[in-house]
Amino acid sequence: MTAPVGHPLQLDEEPMNDADRILDFRDELDRDARAHAAAPTMSTASDSSGSVGVAFDSDARVLSVVVRDGWLATHAPSELGPVIVDLVVQLAAERARQWGETVAEDETARVATPLPPQSESPGALLQSALVDAGDSLDVAAMLGRMMTMLEEVNAGMDSAMQIVTTRLSTSHVATSAGGHARATVDGSGAVTALQLDEPWLRAESPADITREINQAIAIAAAAGAAPTNPFVGTPLERYGALLDDPSALSRIFLGKD
Repeated sequence: MTAPVGHPLQLDEEPMNDADRILDFRDELDRDARAHAAAPTMSTASDSSGSVGVAFDSDARVLSVVVRDGWLATHAPSELGPVIVDLVVQLAAERARQWGETVAEDETARVATPLPPQSESPGALLQSALVDAGDSLDVAAMLGRMMTMLEEVNAGMDSAMQIVTTRLSTSHVATSAGGHARATVDGSGAVTALQLDEPWLRAESPADITREINQAIAIAAAAGAAPTNPFVGTPLERYGALLDDPSALSRIFLGKD
C-alpha cells in the first residue's frame, strides 16, 4: 500500500493530542521540581532532649543521623532505632508540608508549556516528510508504526507512574561494616526501619554509633537510588523526548529511527 500520487496521506489530530497530554504531564513535573528547589536545602529534626537528631540534604539527597553524648540518659538502647525512624517521619512530614505550600503558590501562577507553532509541530513535520517520500512511502508499514507509538504512549502514562511509584516504595536493607546497625531504606531515601545491637550501643561512643548508623543508611540508600530523570526505564522515556525534537516523530513513523 502506497500513498496516491499527488495526494499525501493526511494525519488526524491523535498524535498531537498525545503530545499535548505528555506536555501537561511534563508541566506537572516541572511544577513539582520548582517546589522541590524552593524547599530548604537542609532540614533537621531532633528529639526533645537534643541528644538524637536527623538531617536531610536535598542537594546531595543524603539523610544523616547524629547521636550525641547523654542519649542513654533519655533513651533505652532498644528505643534508639525507633526514635530515629520517628524523627525521619517527622522530617518528611515537615518537608511535605513545605512542598505543598510551595506547589499551591506556584499553581496560581502556572503557565502551561505551549505546543510548538503548527508549522513546527510533530504533525506538520511528519506531513512534510510524507510529501517528500512520495511514491516510495509504504503507508501500511507507516500506519503500523504510528499505531504502535500511540498504543505505547497511551499505555505508558499509567505504567510509567507505576514504575516510578514502585521504585519509591521498594525497600533496600543494608548492614554497617561492623555489623551493629541494619537499616531499611525506601526508594525516596527515607529510613523505614533501624535495628541496632543493644549491648554494643551501651558500650560504644556516640561518635562510633553515629558512624555505623550512617554507614548502614548510606549503603541501603545507594542500592535504592532512583535515576535523576524519573522516566528513565519507562515507556515514556523515548516518546517524551520527541517533544524536544519534533522531527524525530517523522523518523520513527518512516522507520528511520
